[in-house]
Formats: sequence, C-alpha cells, structure tokens
Amino acid sequence: MTATNTRFDMKKPVLLSLISGVLLTAHPAAATDTVAVPKAGLDTCLQTVDRLNRLDCFDKLLGTPISVLSGGASSADAPAPSSQEKPPIATLAHAMERARAAGDDGWQFRYSQVGSNDFLTLPELMAEAAAAPAAPPPPADIDALPEKSAAIYAAQNPGDLLQPGTANVYLTMPETPPADATEPADRAILMLSCEANITTARLILPQPLSLGPHTIEIRTASGRPETETWQAVADGTVLINARGLTSIADITRWRTAPRIQLSLGINNENRALLFEMENLADMLPPLRRACQW
Repeated sequence: MTATNTRFDMKKPVLLSLISGVLLTAHPAAATDTVAVPKAGLDTCLQTVDRLNRLDCFDKLLGTPISVLSGGASSADAPAPSSQEKPPIATLAHAMERARAAGDDGWQFRYSQVGSNDFLTLPELMAEAAAAPAAPPPPADIDALPEKSAAIYAAQNPGDLLQPGTANVYLTMPETPPADATEPADRAILMLSCEANITTARLILPQPLSLGPHTIEIRTASGRPETETWQAVADGTVLINARGLTSIADITRWRTAPRIQLSLGINNENRALLFEMENLADMLPPLRRACQW
C-alpha cells in the first residue's frame, strides 16, 4: 500500500488554520520547494487533544529547525557576539538580582504586561490584582504573608493580569557561588519565564559562548543525568532551552528537586553550575497560570 502524502508549497508562506485550534505557519526560508507530509501523520496531529502536544506533533512532522524551537538564530547566519550591549533579557535578569534583598535566598519574581517595560514585584502584582474590578480584596495581613502564600494568592486572584497571552512572568536564581567568584557578575543566572504564553528556561552567563548549539548536562539529586542541546543566542551570554514543551518538562522535574547542576563547556573548561531549587514549587503558580500548564 502506498502512503498518502500531502504536499505544501514552501515558495510562499503557508497558513493552515485548523479546526483543532492550531495555526501553523511555514516560512519560505524553511525550504526551497515543497514538503511532503504523510497524511497519517497529519491526521495524528489533528486528532491530538492537548494543545502543547499537538503543536509538538506538527513541529516534528514538518521538521521545525532547532533554531526556531529555541528562539535563536542558526549558527550559520548568526551575527558575531558583541560585548558592547547586553541583550534585554540578560539586562532584566541582572537587574532582578541586583534588587535582591540581603539574606533573601529565594527565587526573584517579576511580572509585566506583554509589550510593556514596566515590571512589578510579587507584592506589587498582588496590589494591582486587588485593584482590578474582578479581584477580591487581599487579606488584611497581606504584607505579612510568606512568599509561598503570596504566589498562590496572586495565581488564584489575579484579576485580568495573568490571562494567557497577555502576561509575562520571570523567575531568577543565581548559581551557588563557586570558590573563585569574587563579584555577583561572576555568577550565572538561571531564568524561568512565561512570555506571551510561551515557557522558556535560560541561562545568563558571565562570559559569552560561541553562537549556536551547546550540549548541557542536567543533574538532579535523584534520577539519571539528562543531556540536552541549548542555543547560545544574542551576544553569546544567553543560553536558551527549547521553548514550550521541553522547557515545561525540565521545570516540572526541577520543581521537586532541592537543587540542580548544569554542566557545560565555558572557555574550554567544563563548568558545573549549581542552583538551589527549594522554593521553586512555591513561586511557580503565577508563571504556570500565565502559560496555562
């Protein structure tokens, strides 16, 4: 029996508007002529109920490049790293860590509306949510709430502020200082985010890497090490995990671990970066709500 294929003309952008809720765009740079898609594979994707699994199915079916999945440029056409100006996401991560209060070892939190450069802390988000017409008033002892209760309250009572697709949520944690680190800038920063309904894990590094893919080994206290490919983008100091399902799967594993170790090559040396995870599960509810998982 001959398999039935569906062919898409890739000489111009192709839009597939599917009843199942997926909008798929193929850019002309992704191929030179046409792509043959097995009808059985297309039917499988169309019948996939879960939104994220359905998107992952189409990515695999059409062979979405890893540079697209990771949000970075391919190594072939990527510009040379520049040390003149940090990328905005790295600037935000460093600003969040500079604002960390003395003795605060937990995850730092920032929120913004999509398209806005105004960032709110968790207490500020709660105040905004309380002011929204749909939100109930906060408890009288709101300033005395621990971070865990505050994060849960923000997720359960966000007014319209955490609606998927409208909210950006960022969490940062610096690496546990290595013995040779003398300044905060010498420490890598792990950033978890929901941006416009897309979940992403990133490493902000003190020194730039060559742009393109890098192998990273992830260890937790329990379970075998996981080896993944992350992409160095922007000026080379931002190492980004594949967005969406891959980042969600990693964060889901990390939230139950007391700490994780990320090992990768930096300046021809293998570096093991240690990050504490103890209150990650407590701080995730707003991020998960904003990204619907």
